[in-house]
Amino acid sequence: MLAAVSARADEPKLSLKGNVYEATFGAGLINAKVYLLDSLGVAIDSTKTGRTSTKVNGQWKQNPDFELKVPRTPARYTIEVNYKGFEPGFQSVTIGKLGSRETERGLPDITLRREAKKLDEVTVTATKVKFYNSGDTLVYNADAFMLAEGSMLDALIQQLPGVELKDDGRIFVNGKYVESLLLNGRQFMDNNNRLLLDNLGAYTVKDIAVYDKLSDRSLFLGQDKDNGETRYVMDVRMKKEFMGNYLANVEAGYGSADRYLGRFFLSRSDTRTQYVLFGNINNLNDRRRPGQSSNWTPEDMESGLRREKTIGGQYEVTQSGSNPWKFNGNFSLNHTSQDDETFTDRTNFLPSGNTYNYTFNNLRNRNLNFNTFHSTHKQTRRIFFSAKVSGRINRSDYRQSVVSGTFADRQESVTRQWLADIYATGSEATLSAIINRSIQTDSMRNNLWSVNGDASITYKFSQNPDNMYIWVKGGYTGQTPDRYNDQRINFGSSPAAERTMQIFRNHPAHEYYIKPIFSYCYNFSDNGNIQPEYTFTYTHRRNDSRLFNPEDPAADMTFDAPMSLDQANSYYQLDKTLTHTVGFRSSQVFRGDGHFWRIMLGPTLGFNTQHLDYTQAGQAIRKTRHSMQFTDSWTEVKYGFGAYSNRWGGKDYRNMLILKFESQAQMPDMRYLVDIPNTSDPLTILLGAPSLKNQHDLQWNLRYELTPQNGRIMEAARIYYRLLTNALVRGYSYDTRTGVRTIRSYNTSGNWETGAMNSFMLPLDKARKLTLAATSEVKYGHATDVIGTDDQAPAPFTVRNLVGSQRLRLTWGAAEWLNLTGKANLQLRHTSSERPDFSNIDAFDANYGVVATVKFTKNFSLSTDMTLFTRNGYDTPVMNNSDWVWNARLAYTFDRGRWTLMLDGFDLLRQLNSVQYAVNAQGRTVRYVNTLPRFFLFHAQYKINIMPKKRK
Repeated sequence: MLAAVSARADEPKLSLKGNVYEATFGAGLINAKVYLLDSLGVAIDSTKTGRTSTKVNGQWKQNPDFELKVPRTPARYTIEVNYKGFEPGFQSVTIGKLGSRETERGLPDITLRREAKKLDEVTVTATKVKFYNSGDTLVYNADAFMLAEGSMLDALIQQLPGVELKDDGRIFVNGKYVESLLLNGRQFMDNNNRLLLDNLGAYTVKDIAVYDKLSDRSLFLGQDKDNGETRYVMDVRMKKEFMGNYLANVEAGYGSADRYLGRFFLSRSDTRTQYVLFGNINNLNDRRRPGQSSNWTPEDMESGLRREKTIGGQYEVTQSGSNPWKFNGNFSLNHTSQDDETFTDRTNFLPSGNTYNYTFNNLRNRNLNFNTFHSTHKQTRRIFFSAKVSGRINRSDYRQSVVSGTFADRQESVTRQWLADIYATGSEATLSAIINRSIQTDSMRNNLWSVNGDASITYKFSQNPDNMYIWVKGGYTGQTPDRYNDQRINFGSSPAAERTMQIFRNHPAHEYYIKPIFSYCYNFSDNGNIQPEYTFTYTHRRNDSRLFNPEDPAADMTFDAPMSLDQANSYYQLDKTLTHTVGFRSSQVFRGDGHFWRIMLGPTLGFNTQHLDYTQAGQAIRKTRHSMQFTDSWTEVKYGFGAYSNRWGGKDYRNMLILKFESQAQMPDMRYLVDIPNTSDPLTILLGAPSLKNQHDLQWNLRYELTPQNGRIMEAARIYYRLLTNALVRGYSYDTRTGVRTIRSYNTSGNWETGAMNSFMLPLDKARKLTLAATSEVKYGHATDVIGTDDQAPAPFTVRNLVGSQRLRLTWGAAEWLNLTGKANLQLRHTSSERPDFSNIDAFDANYGVVATVKFTKNFSLSTDMTLFTRNGYDTPVMNNSDWVWNARLAYTFDRGRWTLMLDGFDLLRQLNSVQYAVNAQGRTVRYVNTLPRFFLFHAQYKINIMPKKRK
């Protein structure tokens, strides 16, 4: 009898899991008392809601969930829920037939009706600590950073210790790439970071949180950060006074050299909705901001004269509660106008001796671009549905006029007119050195449109812990590019030019694809699963490229002139690619005393069939290519140790080690396999390579993260190794007598790179007013290219690059009226090659500077930055230089901070010039551009916060 009782006590129970919400707004109720009643109404068990916690927008929040365990036998129960200030709620539960692997059963949500009650007002006051750790979330307190009046979000992010903001909007925190920039936990403008960085006023920001965000699907499946789908995000959270109100920010300015600026940003955001409308018009063509600690260098200076107009908007509506849903979308319309005048002086490094190329290019480019994106997701107790659609329309029109020449010897005092008249006025020595001279007029107009979409559904089974996932995505792109080209080429000292006049037409180019994915997730334990997956992808691409020559070569060329088809260089191309991939995803978590392991596997084997129909020069070619490789495969091992209990009852870890291996494959473009010459550009001959192989990209990455409980220091270290096998490169053979390049694709070996990085940020005093942030990095790599000259066949050669860099930033918030930042960025580079004619490069680039913000009075402030940029070690004296760059902003605010008047001055010492330098293994380039590095700009900003009228 004792054995029978013991066996019965050890029988597995059935877990009944549910959630409790209030009926009006769908908010979860924590610590609600839950009673389990038998069929006679007698309470046999009880518990409280708030059993688990979930990280939402970087903050841990208790879930309104509960769990009751009952015998796995048929029975009827009643669940009663009581919560102070609410009417009691009841739910009937019937236990019938159970699945053999069913260990838990989800219950419908229980909603309670609220009793009327007036709530007391609560005031929360933030401290001036610059950053702290909330579990594994890094939080920056925006109020602790002093910024120039009128600053946008980018100015705030550039001041954050350990954060690096790139010019294109990419963000790195302690060397780790931020996958999404969010606004109040919501994705903004389909991850177009620059739109938010340039248009959101820094004064609206409460704090910025950096964390791993669980996907909506993982939240639906009940996964946590250890076994769910996450992405590394930076969440910009607005101040409470701007939530639920209408926020308006308008700015206008005018400056020297007819520089102008206009901008507006309107938004309303609360817990359920977010609406944003913004616009921008300017011709600044410059991302510098006075008084900001950015990574800008003179090499980043934009070229040309650029005018830009942008308008866009975003919306999001959410509904929480028992069946949550979300619907969001955005649009943007952008028009840019670019006018460039550049002179390029390039030295080509060649085995048989250097050649020298001089190019003058006048470019006019107009571009109109419309983008829109919409998505929705909806979930019930067992189904999660998600759908997205995006579209793009683009119209571009560019025209350029180019005069270029290539010489065997360096030429001095080269001008556009001198090069255009060289055969009439050039000296005997100049004509003997010239290899070729080209005068070219080129124009193109293109209309492009595309649409992409996807839909997915996840289903949780009722009688076992498994789930099934189906995802279908597809897209279409079409374009109709027309191009006109008129080129006159002289070879050697002959004044007789060879003229080619051509019009390219695509009628039109089409591409579409479809990609369904099927997977089933088998959960063999609470902390482990395996997910087999099958995918097939079909891509169809058609390109009918027609090249026409004028019937009258002496006539002026237009799109409507009489033309004849150039059979030798016109082609028809149809690509069809079908890829079947099979693989699985598996995750297993092991938890111990003070540590945990997570092992994730994702091997994927792809079977590819590529088919090409190609016609050119009267030849019809059909090719079918089969290949098999591991692609998009990965393995990750994560080890956390130094655990401590957070205030939500969960575990966080001070130390984290992450080892990841990734494998990707790239198939060559089928057109590159066709060995029919394309001579449409007389100076560039294109050939095919029928025996190209797939490129494989293998990467190993080991990362260490230190996130201490007290937030005194944040540190991250990383070592990596990347290997490219059968790397696809575009090599060429160069004819030194004519300057003609013959280009084709090659597979090369010997391409790899390894490196290490360490980044940390540390408050140096108890008050945390003095903060040091530092990033050290070293990398070494081999890059293999293919070059040949004259009778020497193209052969691979390797260039070795060793680069070491150090970035330092020391910030001192001395008082409420003063903030100082000292910065230093150093880089050492050694470039070498086994080629006997290669000149090794030992270069040192550095910049040192100070950034200061001073508030003279409550309303009057100065923001300034001064930096010394130096370059040394280059074999061309003009590239070894030192430039002091000083920018400043004076600002005055009035009308209770609503109005801000600003005067910006750029390059006050007048040391920047319009010259850009670059050196790589193939050559050295010096570019002279028509840009204006120094100017003044006066602008005014108006900001207002409108509170909607309260309902009676």
